[in-house]
Amino acid sequence: QPAITFVDFAYLPFFFGEGASIPNEEAGHFGGHTFVTYGIDEEKDEAYVSDRFAKPFTMSYEQLKAARGSKFAPFPAKNKLVELSFPKKVKDIKTILPQAIKANVDFMENPPITNMGLKGFGKWRKMLPTWGSDFKGDNLIGGLISTFIYMETGGSGGALFRPVYKLFLEEAGELLNNDGLLKAAELFGDATDKIRELEEAILPDALPNIAKFREIFLKSNKIQESGDIDYQKQLDAMDDEVLEAMKGASKEADKWKEHIPQIDKGIQ
Repeated sequence: QPAITFVDFAYLPFFFGEGASIPNEEAGHFGGHTFVTYGIDEEKDEAYVSDRFAKPFTMSYEQLKAARGSKFAPFPAKNKLVELSFPKKVKDIKTILPQAIKANVDFMENPPITNMGLKGFGKWRKMLPTWGSDFKGDNLIGGLISTFIYMETGGSGGALFRPVYKLFLEEAGELLNNDGLLKAAELFGDATDKIRELEEAILPDALPNIAKFREIFLKSNKIQESGDIDYQKQLDAMDDEVLEAMKGASKEADKWKEHIPQIDKGIQ
């Protein structure tokens, strides 16, 4: 039976260029990544998985077990999975929708840890003023890149969730004949646009070498999602572009802190 499987990103060979070390310590661990495992052949040591790429992947069963069993933070995978069961009789969707929306609102307002939800934005805003002194040179650049990836391209496509949820609210509002939900969808769309502006402020155009990373990682994301036969070779070429951009970006790191007020305003 297919299952949504929690895995440590660093153990997934199809996310990296050819010959990358697995686990990829340079890329970093993240046990909150998920994909669908839809088949396992223990005799062949094969697991069949579907991620956000245009095609499914085959990885070794041993690799899957290592990715699932990882205890590395953040959000250790620890063999978690979600199995789907389909009841013979489904509740009326008009009853389910308000419950689902309320559950999401409750999570955003009362997350299990302060790094998530609305509290996460507040925590980030409090920490932001000292980023320029807490992180220097390449460490700062690496943090900015990670922030952009988490917000725009990471996992299932960070930015994908927001427009999809906006459309969900629109459809729910129409189905329930609820003007409040339709207004919420409109506001959510506005927030999505502002988050996109915030991403641009994190890697600002005024610092061209730092801004270059937006182009690089958007392109890299498209390469991954296409799943072309030679996509891993293309990713290797993108790694070379990252190294080249880092040379100039390191020289711009000190100037980046001048952009903190604009980012703070965007979070607010």
